[in-house]
Amino acid sequence: MTAADDELLRALTDADPTRLDQPPAKGSERYLSILEVAMRKETAHETVESSPRKGGARSHLRLIPRPALVAAAVLLIALLAATIVVLRPGNEANAFATVQAAAAKTGKVERLRATLSIEYADGSSSITQGEMNGQDARIDTRSLSTDGSAFLESIVVIGDQMWEAEDNGDPITITPGERLAPFANSCEAIMGAALETKAVSTEGSESIRDVSAKHYGIVLDSASRAALAKLSPGELAWFELEYPEDVNRLDVWVADGLVHRLVVESTLGKATVDFYDFDADISITPPTAG
Repeated sequence: MTAADDELLRALTDADPTRLDQPPAKGSERYLSILEVAMRKETAHETVESSPRKGGARSHLRLIPRPALVAAAVLLIALLAATIVVLRPGNEANAFATVQAAAAKTGKVERLRATLSIEYADGSSSITQGEMNGQDARIDTRSLSTDGSAFLESIVVIGDQMWEAEDNGDPITITPGERLAPFANSCEAIMGAALETKAVSTEGSESIRDVSAKHYGIVLDSASRAALAKLSPGELAWFELEYPEDVNRLDVWVADGLVHRLVVESTLGKATVDFYDFDADISITPPTAG
């Protein structure tokens, strides 16, 4: 590469529009300014190179029509801008698309297991183990109050029937409004609402239950909270999102195109949900009487 080549490259680099989030619009003042600088340097380069080199070689630029040089300069600007926008580390557009696709794929899973850990702002906590097959679920919860006392609750839901541990095998009928929505569908719904913010950051990678997963962060805004507020209580309850106005942030861990962990942070506390055993052989049956 000659000194003139270096000068041209520096000129294009200095005028590189990819330092912005988006390339300049075609025909805009910045677009025309960049093109003018590129062509001015290219013209000077052609003049220098047009004299015979040692050995009689002449510049290959002499063989390229000037309109082709214009097109090449424009193409170079566009390609550089597009490359940076797509490949820039932590690019929000890519993170948004990844999380959105993972939510949609997870929403189609019928059978899975999940663990929900909640730490409330008042110091109390709970741990819930769940097995889900569509709308049917088996859920065991251990709650710990601030005074150290523990409370255990076990329920089984099959269709419109629900069994509680203390019912000795006798089910109660629940209405559609009382029934929790399918777990995976609820995950897709709340993540779709949270993504109304359009701002998703890449936070690195971590191991979730021995699976390497990529971590993404979603800071909620008014649009996200408004979208969450439109969801049904049966969708929000799985993830402690009954009060969307108090939610500050969601963190998502994605592996194999599926959501493996979801963390909800609010002024009321923090809920961590782990998803695993996707498409496992899970059958929800009524509890044994007695």
